[in-house]
Amino acid sequence: MPPVDAHLPGTPCWLELSTTDTAAARTFYQGLFGWSYFESPMGPDMPPYILARIQDRDVAAIFSMMKEQREQGMPPFWLVYFAVASVDATLPKVTALGGSVMSGPMDVPEAGRMAVCMDPAGGAFALWQAGKHAGARLVNESGAMCWVELLAREVSKSEKFYTGLFGWTTEKMSMGGPIEYTVFKNGEIPAAGMLPNPAGAEDNVPQNWLGYLAVPDCDGTTDKAKASGGQVFVSPQTIPTVGRFAVLADPQGAAFGILQPVPRK
Repeated sequence: MPPVDAHLPGTPCWLELSTTDTAAARTFYQGLFGWSYFESPMGPDMPPYILARIQDRDVAAIFSMMKEQREQGMPPFWLVYFAVASVDATLPKVTALGGSVMSGPMDVPEAGRMAVCMDPAGGAFALWQAGKHAGARLVNESGAMCWVELLAREVSKSEKFYTGLFGWTTEKMSMGGPIEYTVFKNGEIPAAGMLPNPAGAEDNVPQNWLGYLAVPDCDGTTDKAKASGGQVFVSPQTIPTVGRFAVLADPQGAAFGILQPVPRK
């Protein structure tokens, strides 16, 4: 697949890991996805921003969790970024729709402009206005981002928020019984998904965005993650016409998904 030079506003564009152990994370994900790394300086007395690469193209990043987050007891996490034409023009929509701005807006010198936000049910996400850094330069290929999904505590409220924020429309898919899977569409393009919290998990699983990375072998990658100290939250399962997926966590506890897509025709 050719390099991605730009992401359409309203589509996921970047995945970023905040972790308590960058060295361990580098080793784990390199073994899982074959990532190579490039360290980008962040300034005096700051740890570098570690760009993960496939075929010399940026696909994600690893960063040392901030001291304040560690002191608050926040566990390591993956953050999903969405492309926007203007961060400053989007933030008033976030608050008007009942969300909040956690940090920013701020410039990342030469790379772009960003802000970290929270939806009304507590799900964190980031906005990215590209400068010289478009975001992920490779998608839908092995080791690269292929989907993002909201595990929702409040489905109707979340649907109203994100359709209002990004102009998404929705398409509902039956998951069997009363459970519906929501596909958010950016025009005609599927941009993200939403799934209700599993029964019984409402109290201990916060609303959160989950990033998926493509793999050629879901079961083999799951076994490799377990052997490398990772956890399996959802064992490999097949979704007809979509592929085989699993939800894992790295040894520090950051959750992510993997997807072995059905072969392209």
